[in-house]
Amino acid sequence: MFGVHPGLINANLHRHLTKEILAKLSAAAATGGAQVAPQMRKTIPQGAATSVWAATAPELDGKGGLYLQDCGIAPPATPEVTGVKLYALDPAAAAQLWEISERMVGEKFALS
Repeated sequence: MFGVHPGLINANLHRHLTKEILAKLSAAAATGGAQVAPQMRKTIPQGAATSVWAATAPELDGKGGLYLQDCGIAPPATPEVTGVKLYALDPAAAAQLWEISERMVGEKFALS
């Protein structure tokens, strides 16, 4: 299983958002809170490419738990580079999330 970021796609999905959410997004963009790197803006086919790559790339066989973007494994994020946030790479946080998830569903799962 992978986390896949398709990018910012003009797919008209915003039509499903409430006026309140759209107003918050607009306000965040106006104050710089929602800056989007140019490489994250994509066409619909470009946005689908990483998901298709994730499903078909032989180099991902036997791997999981990766964050993918731009048809590749995302690098750690920095102020200059979009990518996977460092907190998502924290093994202690992952173990805690796993434990909480098992408690919430009332079942233990084997780690593979």
